[in-house]
Formats: sequence, structure tokens, C-alpha cells
Amino acid sequence: MPDLVSLDEVSGEITSIDRKEIDEFVEKRGSQVKVAGWVGQPVPAFEVTTLEGEKVTHQDLAGKNTLIFFWQTRCPICRRITPIMVELYKKYGAQELTILALNVDEVLGLDVPDGERREFIAQSGIEYPVAMLDSETRAAFGNINIFPAMFWVETDGTIGDLLLNYQDLETLENLVRAH
Repeated sequence: MPDLVSLDEVSGEITSIDRKEIDEFVEKRGSQVKVAGWVGQPVPAFEVTTLEGEKVTHQDLAGKNTLIFFWQTRCPICRRITPIMVELYKKYGAQELTILALNVDEVLGLDVPDGERREFIAQSGIEYPVAMLDSETRAAFGNINIFPAMFWVETDGTIGDLLLNYQDLETLENLVRAH
């Protein structure tokens, strides 16, 4: 993450803003972001490759309730919600739910070593598929830049909900039970 601002060491107050760094950061992330109007729309066409080398496309989601989970390895909120996602998948994954995790580190230009990401996945007990997000898939999902973000995809291939930021287990279980 670039240093976008300078802080006073004592008070923590912002003392200066690096506009050039901010502009470059925003440019890398994409300027057109869509966070509304998703419900009822077909899931965007995409193809990603999991860390295990398996291809996953939007067509593979047909007939399944799916939670597409966009996350960053070092994001504190993403790390906080990961045990909930693991528990949700263990509880509902076999019969009622598919989770596809799309890691955004590389597409956002974050300097996170692959080993660090794989270690986090292993230590967290993640069993659902994890893929690295590419720029085409990110664009298809509205240049998403709020993390974590979860798109609920209905069995008919339409988006039923978009959840941003932290969600507790009860909220996510209610989503699964409602479908």
C-alpha cells in the first residue's frame, strides 16, 4: 500500500496528502466502480483459474447458490470474516452453497508474496476454491474496490444480493436459508 498521507507521530493527525500518489492509486484501482444495481442482473461472464489450477467460469455456477467472495490477504476485515466463511462453507457447502473466493492482491498491485497468501489460506482452513482476480473479471464485477465484497448468485444465475464489508455468521446463514 503506498503512503498516501503523512501523519503526525504524536497526534496521528494528517499533516500532508500526496495527491500524485492518490491519483496513481485510484487509477490502478479503476475509476468507474459499480456498487448498486446488481440485484436481478445476470452474473457477469468470467473465467478464473484456482490456485490448484482448475478453471472456473460463470457457467459453472448454474444451478448452485454461490457466494463470490472478493478479498485481500492483508485486509483486517477480510481476515476477520474468513473464519465465518470457512464455518459457513463447512456447514452448508456440501448441499446448499458454493463459495468462490477471488483474491484481489495482484490486480490491485499489492505487494503480497504468494507464500504469505497460501500460508493464510492453509492456516485459516479454507477448503472452498480460491482464485486470483484478473483485470477482466474485476471490470466485469464493476471494478469492485470495497473489500470484503460478496456477490450472492442465485441458482438461476442472477445476482440476488451484494454484501459489502464485514458480515456476521447469522447474516450469512440467513442468506443461505432464504434460498
